Amino acid sequence: MVVLDRSEPLAAEDHDLLSETADTPRLVVLNKTDRPARWRPVELPVGMAEISVEVSALTGKGLEGLREQLGELLAGTTSLRDTPT
Repeated sequence: MVVLDRSEPLAAEDHDLLSETADTPRLVVLNKTDRPARWRPVELPVGMAEISVEVSALTGKGLEGLREQLGELLAGTTSLRDTPT
């Protein structure tokens, strides 16, 4: 799981983390959606917007969706892929 802060512009460290984990199955969590967004999911590398979940840890919005996504991943009913097959 990679957690990115949507309330701050994507930093070099964010891009480095995404590059370093590119060959690893991952779920991208876009946090702090209760604040104004400084970037959009379409700015992520190709295919990553499809495997991301938007949440606000402060308000709890999106956490149920995150739980469901994690449950599906752990149950094997969904796979983590950055690019469509």
